Amino acid sequence: MMRVELIGQNGTTGSRRFLVEKFPVTIGSSREAGVQLTDPEVSPIHCQIEVDGTDIFVRDLCGRPGTFVEDKPVSFAKLEPGARLRVGQSTFIVRPWEPPAPVKPDLALALR
Repeated sequence: MMRVELIGQNGTTGSRRFLVEKFPVTIGSSREAGVQLTDPEVSPIHCQIEVDGTDIFVRDLCGRPGTFVEDKPVSFAKLEPGARLRVGQSTFIVRPWEPPAPVKPDLALALR
């Protein structure tokens, strides 16, 4: 099962991170949105993130003010890892989530 991380860069999200595990997921200002934003420029259900295998896609659902990938308006687009997704005043870096690497104990400390 693929997980997607949305890393807030600015706007009302600041540096918040969203870990999404169920797809499709909607982004919007509504309480029903899977990722809820408090941004006056975001529609109640603004866009949708979809996953097909290892590919991540965004689908605009509101028309105006639009959904942007790398500052270009899109109605449907593939999101490459690290792509910038802008919804209203909020920009996210979108990437597949990977669990943190396990910390390896320092062998020198273990031998003392």
